[in-house]
Amino acid sequence: MLQNDSESRRTPRRRAPTSQRFWFIALGGTVASSSYQFMPLLQGDFSVLQKMIVPAALLIWLYRGSEWARWLLMLVLLGFGIMNMYLGISLLDLPIGYWLKVYVFSSFMVATGLYLALAGKDFQHYRNYVTQRDGPRAAARQRAAQQARRQGPAR
Repeated sequence: MLQNDSESRRTPRRRAPTSQRFWFIALGGTVASSSYQFMPLLQGDFSVLQKMIVPAALLIWLYRGSEWARWLLMLVLLGFGIMNMYLGISLLDLPIGYWLKVYVFSSFMVATGLYLALAGKDFQHYRNYVTQRDGPRAAARQRAAQQARRQGPAR
């Protein structure tokens, strides 16, 4: 009896991934991989901000849907993540507290970089979302520019 009852129920469909998933994964991975720099920043050491300018600029550019920002951020994260893992090999002789932090944050960098490299379909969904999100603003700017061009020679 139970078997027949469970067969009559349909399995629930998984929700389709949102078009913003790409942005949230890229943002979360980048923040997680650079979170070791937040503590000195909160303690007043603002020299750390210099290290965060490039990832922040790439994230802003990626928010606007740029393919170049995706690939540059992927190169930065993979490059530094793999380099930190390689340089962390020399720390393996020390107690676990020294090298665990290096490998945890480096693995966040590598994982986010690999996601950026391999998530082409998610990125296309995100670009479509950006087009829909920024479409009305872009159309309004274009209308304002055309109107300014029409009024310019009349003066």
